[in-house]
Amino acid sequence: AHTFGVPHPPGYPLWLILAWAADHLLTFGTVALRVTLVSLIPSALANVVVLALLLKSMRGRLAACVGAALFAVSLTHWTQAVIPEVYGLNTLFIVLQVLLLVLLAEAPSAQRLLLLAFVTGLSATNHTSAAPVGLLVLVAAVIIAPALFRRSAVVMGCLVVGVAPLLLYAVLPLASARNPYVDWGHPKTLSALVDHVTRAQYTSLESERQVDDPLAHRARRLLILAQWGTKQFGSGWTWIVAALGFVALLRRQTGLTLLLFLLAWLSTIVVIRYATFSF
Repeated sequence: AHTFGVPHPPGYPLWLILAWAADHLLTFGTVALRVTLVSLIPSALANVVVLALLLKSMRGRLAACVGAALFAVSLTHWTQAVIPEVYGLNTLFIVLQVLLLVLLAEAPSAQRLLLLAFVTGLSATNHTSAAPVGLLVLVAAVIIAPALFRRSAVVMGCLVVGVAPLLLYAVLPLASARNPYVDWGHPKTLSALVDHVTRAQYTSLESERQVDDPLAHRARRLLILAQWGTKQFGSGWTWIVAALGFVALLRRQTGLTLLLFLLAWLSTIVVIRYATFSF
């Protein structure tokens, strides 16, 4: 970020621009502190969005505040918020998409759908998990507001505002052309850029890591994730509270609960299949 180089695949152009801007426009602290703000601020904003979402979907304000507080101090969310990483921004995009879907369900409008499309497209410039999440968001939006998707002008507008943010990937060839200190994949040409964005290098890496029993290998990854999940709040007892909350929310907000459940499983599948996920 400091030298505006090319990060590892898929390139994270939005994070790169924000981190470079924070580093060079702010005048206090070290480079590490300024770049870390791009994790800290989106993570803090994600906490606010989660609170707003819970206040809309739960009856008790106390329960909503407790839930948002637990999310804020969860191990993974907290640790990723205080280091220079892309996941704080990724979390913000996911919870913002969920909130926008809830708002769309409350009052379907072309403006809200267009905003959802823009946020979904922008999220794709930060992390590859945005692709399956975006498909789920699209399906949910069609179910929530089918009448809007029968209007060709609205659909065309969503395509434009959803695809336009992807132009941010053009900064990667520009950055590579400067021959920076970090120039992962050298995406100067279109083919090199496509390979970089689609994580072709990691695909070859995954093929080198093939095991005799891939199903058992992925099951082992899933078990490790489950064990990691029990550490999110310092103790596994919180899963009992989570289960009770899940049942209560399922009874009151069935659609929202299923959406959150599918988002969790999509994220889990992405991590399990992640080529660089090691033990």
